[in-house]
Amino acid sequence: RAAGALGAALEQLGAFEAAVELNRHGIELDAHAEIFHRGLLRAYLALGHKAEALEAYRRCRELLLAGLGVEPSREMRELHARIRDS
Repeated sequence: RAAGALGAALEQLGAFEAAVELNRHGIELDAHAEIFHRGLLRAYLALGHKAEALEAYRRCRELLLAGLGVEPSREMRELHARIRDS
């Protein structure tokens, strides 16, 4: 939870590269924690890295389906649509 809050704080400060690194590390520790995947997508979007954001969503979806048998949350799907349509 603390790492998620730190990621949000980094985003608010405009430290998007640091947010990318923090969220990547969070995903390494817990590949099914959507909070890190959402943070990664938001940071990539803020940096204008659309291709990386789309790939990160694809990977998140793959991890959730393979590991938990679930699709990404509505919030993740909406963020994906925002990225895709940008």
